[in-house]
Amino acid sequence: MELGELKVIHKGKAITKAVPKDVIVLRRMRIFRKISRKVAAESIDRGEKAIERFENGRATLTVEQKKALVRRYRYTWIEFVEFFEGQKELPELSPRYIFKPKNVPREDGRKYQKQISKEARVLRTMRNMADLSQPQAGAKCDLHRSCIDHIENGRVEITPEKIELLVRSYGFTMDQFREMKEAPLLRDEVLQDCHKILAHLDNDKLRAVKALLDNFR
Repeated sequence: MELGELKVIHKGKAITKAVPKDVIVLRRMRIFRKISRKVAAESIDRGEKAIERFENGRATLTVEQKKALVRRYRYTWIEFVEFFEGQKELPELSPRYIFKPKNVPREDGRKYQKQISKEARVLRTMRNMADLSQPQAGAKCDLHRSCIDHIENGRVEITPEKIELLVRSYGFTMDQFREMKEAPLLRDEVLQDCHKILAHLDNDKLRAVKALLDNFR
């Protein structure tokens, strides 16, 4: 596999990485056309992180996926081959000059907002059903505890890849995830509602409810 050099900024320092040459060509194509990773990922039905990992040399894509990206970047496969073989040159542009950062107030940033989706609620329920604390869940998924907390509290967008990682790490299947997502109420939410009701019952009603529940043991 032919390698090339990719210059990236890591923790404020410029470093050079050896990555496959086709990765460098596709990355330059995307940046030159001013296409974000998120938009690029949609053309191959993947999450934004998949493009990030590919462009950093930490993941691979199939030939068909690469061709889909080339089409999305408004190039032909022949042009891609010409760039790859050095018959044509693409400028190496820095993403920071192409994609201007948005001046979003700190408190308006995504991680300071709460948008708890049904997916996040299902993942929290699955973690509780697996009897895992957030630190334990993070260890199983090779993620920090705060990442699990942000996911469950709607402070980050959850990619399909992250959902599948968590679901399988908790010992469930994607079919079970989809089934729970379609359910009108989740187990955790039913338990919470029941606890709120029980907390306001007088002793006589509480004993009556206990007698009824004993029949389900």
